[in-house]
Amino acid sequence: IGHDLRSSPASLFETLTHPKHGYDRSMPTLFVLECVMMYLPNEASSDLLRHLAESSLPCSKSSYDPFVAVVIYDPIPSNDRFGQLMIENLQRAGITSRKGQRSVDDDDATSQLSLEKTRTLSDQLTKLAQSGFD
Repeated sequence: IGHDLRSSPASLFETLTHPKHGYDRSMPTLFVLECVMMYLPNEASSDLLRHLAESSLPCSKSSYDPFVAVVIYDPIPSNDRFGQLMIENLQRAGITSRKGQRSVDDDDATSQLSLEKTRTLSDQLTKLAQSGFD
């Protein structure tokens, strides 16, 4: 299924819940996001996480509780030399703008990449909690 994760997560779930794809919101679900969130604008990654957290439906047909869990496997660049080099490489590739510069596509500060906003494990955990995961 092709989907631009910068767009509305609601449209992704409309596609996933289509009968031909078989996603059942009443079933326990694990979403694995490997090197995905880091490339999304921070606001888009937060929207996706909020939608994932809210995506399960209560199910009265069985004895299990539906739940959604996420595994996020993204680098945490910290503020060390490795993290700085990672950001510099993304800047050279044109994926993120240089500090103090804005790319043509940027309309405001919300275009900052998730990787730039969640630089520590604490940042990641706070973002998950604010999105509805406990």
